[in-house]
Amino acid sequence: MAFFAAGFALSAWAPLVPYAKANLNADEGTMGLLLLCMGFGGALTMPLAGWAVSRIGAKPLIIAGGLGMAMTLPLLGVLTSPVLFAAGLFLFGASLGLIDVSMNIHEVTIERATGIDKMSGLHAMFSVGSIAGSGAMAGVLALGINPMAAALAGGAVTFFATLAASPRLMAGRVEQRPGMAWPRGIVILLALLAALAFLAEGAVLDWSAILISGRGLLSQSTSGTGYFLFAIAMTAARLGGDRIVRRFGAVRVLQMGSLIACAGFVALLASPWVWLAMAGFALLGAGLGNTIPIMFGLAGRQKVMDSGIAVATITTIGYSGIMIGPGLIGLVAKETSLVTAFWLLAGLMLALATFARMASRV
Repeated sequence: MAFFAAGFALSAWAPLVPYAKANLNADEGTMGLLLLCMGFGGALTMPLAGWAVSRIGAKPLIIAGGLGMAMTLPLLGVLTSPVLFAAGLFLFGASLGLIDVSMNIHEVTIERATGIDKMSGLHAMFSVGSIAGSGAMAGVLALGINPMAAALAGGAVTFFATLAASPRLMAGRVEQRPGMAWPRGIVILLALLAALAFLAEGAVLDWSAILISGRGLLSQSTSGTGYFLFAIAMTAARLGGDRIVRRFGAVRVLQMGSLIACAGFVALLASPWVWLAMAGFALLGAGLGNTIPIMFGLAGRQKVMDSGIAVATITTIGYSGIMIGPGLIGLVAKETSLVTAFWLLAGLMLALATFARMASRV
């Protein structure tokens, strides 16, 4: 339920982006700068979360992060002041940082105690939340529901999902050395690969609706459909991810997933037909689906650093892709175009496939 709550709130934000951009009367460059505030919020709380888990445990941080996202989501689709919108995005990103680091450390602790790989399965629940959040939000907006009412409903679902998770979370401190550390050895590579994967996911989250509506393939009210299909494909990939990784190996799955994601970007950008562009979203979800769970799983098994610190460090650096990356995409789009910025992402997926083999050292 914690993974579901985080996925729901984050993906419910995606269909609201075009409305937020219109409310602020912002161009791509200004919107990109504002989106950086979400990254700054996460970058602040993620290192602190890794330290705090060792002091007070994961449970209170998971709850605080979920409730924080629930309270800030309703504001993002209706604020018209750039300053207030930036503050709202900062708090939203900070809440995401809390819940994401703490719930992944919580899961690594369970895996070490049981010896059973569960990471892809739990990240599948994040994707189930993404399907529910993006699908429900896109659906109600397409029906003409006021964005404020839709965002309030999304916040309420996140709130109750967090409350449902609360009694079933492990209480107490997690046995690990506190704090953050500069990554070393294989952890550096895992962090950089995670940042590339998260950058692609963040671009789809924050910019795909604007890209699709800007190209005239879908209207503003239905432009969230692409992310909805992306989330469905990602969920399907993750539900079978643990079995796929056991059969083919983590490195091969990373390589093939990166190439599939690259093909998804090509289909999305090169096609004049909406059905092929939507197929591109599905390829992106299928390709990226198991990339991040594999990174966290490898971080939990490596021996170079304490696993809890490694997870927190990889999460912090990796999530810079999903939080700061979309802002950089906006700046590139202002100087060139949004389509050009997305073509650069296709090239980064090829780079991810190239360097994935080095992860076999774990």
